[in-house]
Amino acid sequence: MRQTRSALSYLQTRKIGSEESISKFRIGYSDGSLGKILPSRQSIVGQRARDILKEFGIFGENGQEYFQKKIVIPIF
Repeated sequence: MRQTRSALSYLQTRKIGSEESISKFRIGYSDGSLGKILPSRQSIVGQRARDILKEFGIFGENGQEYFQKKIVIPIF
């Protein structure tokens, strides 16, 4: 989150962009890089990982990250 200036700027305009708020609420940003760090789609492990992420709603049916370029605030 801290490396993404546009997301951080947006949070600051909403008065929740302080370091304390980001840490306390575990606010993050999905930059779309998850697919790049997974094993290759051609491998069994890579395909299975993507299938599981689709089941959980992290990846869409098109294979793209559902929350790509989005600020993410977890709900516990």
